[in-house]
Amino acid sequence: MQIGDVTISAALTWFLGACVAVAAIAKAVEIIKGLFGRGKINSDIKRHEEALTKISADVEKLKKAQSVQCKGMLSLINHQLSGNDVDKLRDARDELLGFLAEG
Repeated sequence: MQIGDVTISAALTWFLGACVAVAAIAKAVEIIKGLFGRGKINSDIKRHEEALTKISADVEKLKKAQSVQCKGMLSLINHQLSGNDVDKLRDARDELLGFLAEG
């Protein structure tokens, strides 16, 4: 069968060739986007890891601060109970000053 000077098989071949070309270009664009997208994802992962490391350090510092506060409060309670436990108060003060000096 012919339509003018073009056969149906030739038209079908051109049509399928155009479809393959469009699909190949779309896939190439997808691959290129993926390459650039991975870079952003990797940078985001690195930024998040750094943030988690900082948060972990902050949590450890908070734990130390709570420990120092608890020891100070315990020393005050002991002082109130005994009325004369100033050595533990001095130790608690020194530990608190040391912690505050570390910053």
